[in-house]
Amino acid sequence: ENLEQRRSILYNEIVDPLRQLIEGTGWDAELDDFEQTALSPKKPQPRPVTRATVVDIPVQAALKSDPWLEEIALLGRTLRQERRKSSVNGSLLKMAILDTGYDENAPVFNTPGRSGRIKAWKDLVFNSPRPVDTDGHGTNLLTLLLQLECPASVYVARVAESSRILQSAAGAIAEAIRTAATEWDVDFISLHIQAIREAIADAVHIKRGAITFFAAANNDGFNSREMFPANMGESVISVRGTNRNGGFESKYNPPTSSDEAVFGTLGVDVVSDWPGSDIGRAMSGCSVATPIAVTIAAMLLEYAAARPRDFDLDDLRLMRTRRGVFEMFKGM
Repeated sequence: ENLEQRRSILYNEIVDPLRQLIEGTGWDAELDDFEQTALSPKKPQPRPVTRATVVDIPVQAALKSDPWLEEIALLGRTLRQERRKSSVNGSLLKMAILDTGYDENAPVFNTPGRSGRIKAWKDLVFNSPRPVDTDGHGTNLLTLLLQLECPASVYVARVAESSRILQSAAGAIAEAIRTAATEWDVDFISLHIQAIREAIADAVHIKRGAITFFAAANNDGFNSREMFPANMGESVISVRGTNRNGGFESKYNPPTSSDEAVFGTLGVDVVSDWPGSDIGRAMSGCSVATPIAVTIAAMLLEYAAARPRDFDLDDLRLMRTRRGVFEMFKGM
């Protein structure tokens, strides 16, 4: 009975609104416009932000957030069951994470099947053939995605040895973006760092708009503006952090700079794995909220993909664009 209730909620809250959204906006007549829209002029790049994008929190404080995260993970497992029962045989969404790498011995990989979700690894720092993370930032964000049962195949690029120098790794980030768009052919790219504008624009062009970047808005609260690349408008979904009650956390989020809707999800006291720790580490900030937002978007698309009677291939392609994800989030 509980599963049937969840199916009903998923249909009423996701499928039906998405179908009405697509029909109401006339997206099906605008397929050829996405590439041009995604490459429209962008705002000037603000000054670099030098502080770290995550903040340590005592692990005990994170327990308040766990029930909500478990609900997200349960939704992910439900969606996986739904897909298995459907006649859809298409591949999972592809997602790239560009960060400090990951620790393949993290506790999350003790769960059978999780290591198989990682489809590719590329080290742009020291060209290590095996996964490595001497910082911990990348491990924390990747394992959070896996714990949330994100319905996507994951591709990982190590673009910096330390999270403290991520913002100066422009060359490695640009190469990782090109690899993600051309070699890996991903749908989503999760950025918790600065990146360069040209590489993002090239990836959007290569994928004809059918790629969405997610980036942390900032972590300095009202002390700083929305950072690049989160402020790139039509190319990137800017992600803010909320507390467990759904309120935007002013300690981390920048002021809004336009009339466009802004989105956020849990970004306070979130526990995930950390190299060398069996109990994990609780973190807070917009960069922590980013993988959760990516997971929610992937779940929406996964559910739609398992409903071919409701959503055709053109619908799914539109949903993979930045505009599609933006409208789905706004509809929620």
